[in-house]
Amino acid sequence: MTAQSTVMRWLAVLSCVVAAATACIPTKTPEPGIPATKQCPVWPAASTDDCTQMIACGSVGTAAISSTSIKCKDDFQVIIVDTDPATGMANAAYVVYETVCMNGVWYSKDSAAGTPQILDPTNTLRAPVRVACAFFK
Repeated sequence: MTAQSTVMRWLAVLSCVVAAATACIPTKTPEPGIPATKQCPVWPAASTDDCTQMIACGSVGTAAISSTSIKCKDDFQVIIVDTDPATGMANAAYVVYETVCMNGVWYSKDSAAGTPQILDPTNTLRAPVRVACAFFK
């Protein structure tokens, strides 16, 4: 084997190593995606029948319901309605002024402390859950 062929072989091996190493080096810094956030359940509006069963609604209004908040207009309060398992009737589980969703959990935004409180801390709402607005006189 001549010195020239040995050099040629080393150059061929070196070029293969460089090509392989270049293929392993990332050419772009990965961009992190937007982290997924947990969504709150979007409950449907309660029916007029639900309000009649509860005898809790004075004037009934429609709530603005989204995956991030539940609000009623003016001085109306949000009523979270669940179902009494014994009777199958609508039940006013919670009455609040506004709710907000944080990390997949509904919070009451109108607490006296100013800090949102978990709306259903013991996870006892019974399906189907609905939402109503009411003005209590």
